[in-house]
Amino acid sequence: MPVVAVDYPVPNRLLLKATGTIELSEMIKVIAFFRGGDTRLTPILFDLADTTIKVSAAEVAALAQMMALEMKKAPVGPVALITTDPEVFGMGRMFQSYSTASGRPHVGVFRDLSAAERWLDALVPRGSDNV
Repeated sequence: MPVVAVDYPVPNRLLLKATGTIELSEMIKVIAFFRGGDTRLTPILFDLADTTIKVSAAEVAALAQMMALEMKKAPVGPVALITTDPEVFGMGRMFQSYSTASGRPHVGVFRDLSAAERWLDALVPRGSDNV
């Protein structure tokens, strides 16, 4: 799997690192694995710096809609996407826009980890397990 959880010193937060090329099917697997059970509400920092995204605009919209529907079943924690790649950043912003339009407001896209952490800190203070 090109997405793994890496050590992160802040309690009740998850840092995921993606490498290689990720397609829609891989993103769905990641969501199923990291958004189930005990980590459903956990704020996620998703490092996409070493990743190529191979998805269409329609697939991005479908993924955002899927997550919005999942959130209607039960709350889902925020996710901060991190990348400096212009194409991946643009796809992330598209996901953020579709997510917001579908009723899932806590999706952010950032160019560095510190900006993503500040955004999450504003939503969920460090160490908090409440979203």
